[in-house]
Amino acid sequence: MPNLQLLEVYQGEDRTFNLAARDNSNNPTSLTGKTISWSISFPPYDPSISQALLTKTGNVTSASGGLYTVTITAGDTACLTAGNYGYQAFTTDTTGAISYVTVGPFRVRSHIWPSS
Repeated sequence: MPNLQLLEVYQGEDRTFNLAARDNSNNPTSLTGKTISWSISFPPYDPSISQALLTKTGNVTSASGGLYTVTITAGDTACLTAGNYGYQAFTTDTTGAISYVTVGPFRVRSHIWPSS
């Protein structure tokens, strides 16, 4: 079962998320030799039927520790409507085997403009 983490961003915000791939016992899932694909979509969060609104490639920061980052730019979220989405991250190894490592709600908040 993939690790569940809530992610939140404001519309038009640059943000780097630090994420962890963990197993059911909360032990790190090794990311050695794996690539990470990350996407957000509308609910339902079933990746077999959902169409991605945004896809990114994760950057492994500690393969043995199961740690990785995903960077979102202002342009990625500027046109998303404020609300709740879902995200999924999966790894692909050298044999092509796919494993979901992190999933959860992805909340986009309305941008708060500074008063003049």
